[in-house]
Amino acid sequence: MPVRPLTSRDPVQISGYRLPGRLGEGGQGVVYLAEYGSDEQEPGEQSPEAQERPG
Repeated sequence: MPVRPLTSRDPVQISGYRLPGRLGEGGQGVVYLAEYGSDEQEPGEQSPEAQERPG
């Protein structure tokens, strides 16, 4: 299934998932390709927010 670009009305992120494109759409909504995390982090690297947990 080809991935189409997002439109200007589409979100680029939902709940920590990056949305690089659309897979399809129909009467019940839009299906997005979702990738967890960010390209900026190396595998196993934690963000500062994840490291600051109350003890």
